[in-house]
Amino acid sequence: SEAQIRDFFARERFATLYPRLELTMYDSPEIAALKDTVSIQSGSMFRGFGTYEDEMIGWKNSQKNCDYDSPKIPILAPTKNKITAPICVVGNGGSLDENIPFLRENGDKMIIFSCGTAIRTLLKNGVKPDYHIEIERTDYLHEILADSWADDVNLIAANVVDPKTIAVSKGKKYLFFRDFTASTYLNPPKKIVYFSSPFVGNAALSIALSLSNTVILCGVDVGYKKDRTIHSKDSIYEEECELPQGSYGVRGNFEGSEIYSNNLYNLSKTVLEWAITNNKATVFNISDGAYIEGAIPTKTVNLAAIDKQRAMQTLESNFSTDKNEIF
Repeated sequence: SEAQIRDFFARERFATLYPRLELTMYDSPEIAALKDTVSIQSGSMFRGFGTYEDEMIGWKNSQKNCDYDSPKIPILAPTKNKITAPICVVGNGGSLDENIPFLRENGDKMIIFSCGTAIRTLLKNGVKPDYHIEIERTDYLHEILADSWADDVNLIAANVVDPKTIAVSKGKKYLFFRDFTASTYLNPPKKIVYFSSPFVGNAALSIALSLSNTVILCGVDVGYKKDRTIHSKDSIYEEECELPQGSYGVRGNFEGSEIYSNNLYNLSKTVLEWAITNNKATVFNISDGAYIEGAIPTKTVNLAAIDKQRAMQTLESNFSTDKNEIF
């Protein structure tokens, strides 16, 4: 099955990066389908490795950001208090454009996490996220964010991000340790956010799952729809409605949607599914993208009124500057 092939490449991640030889005795539709699955799953495993130079950049950034002996910026510690309010994780997929009305109408009934470049689309359409999530260590990210940032948006950043990125936000700042970065394991905290790559949406979902029992995926397409741009129209990307080279069809979240993917999006989808499987929470998916196992496909979610200020205070109580709580 696809799950068995995926798990094999996950377990044998390093060994399977070597060249692979295939001997085909005969062809059949089943063998052709199996080959496609092997190709997709093995291709996904090539993603997500940082070079030594990347890891050194991340380690240096982490030393500056975390101030290990006496943390100044609150860091995510083991969860003490989950919130009862739902958290909406907003990615920058093409379907985000269609869900702006949902976000406008329900912004006061949920906590909104914006992921990466989704913040520009949200702010341009009058939707202010409660927290913005970033994981990239690149030194030019702050320039991209500065063009579209609202000063009082709160930031939750991975320990490896460039300090200039953290400085962009004039709101509250929080940190978390993401998995698969050397600095996290050299100075391991009590709380590591697993399943936080390859995309920022993966990290945002994992954080949301650890803090709430209800999560909504919006614009987390992990794929692209035929005749629609890959990203939302108001984001930083200038795109044509053309399928990228190397695309292949996948099951859509909604019946009748023609959705395509590639190895990187497939890896992100797989990690999202792992995160959902490993956490006890209800996950709704209103994104018109690839089907994500474990998430409930739905066009909308009926939400009740919440005390949003109290929910945010409870959420933030899980971040600490107490060294003994963190490490």
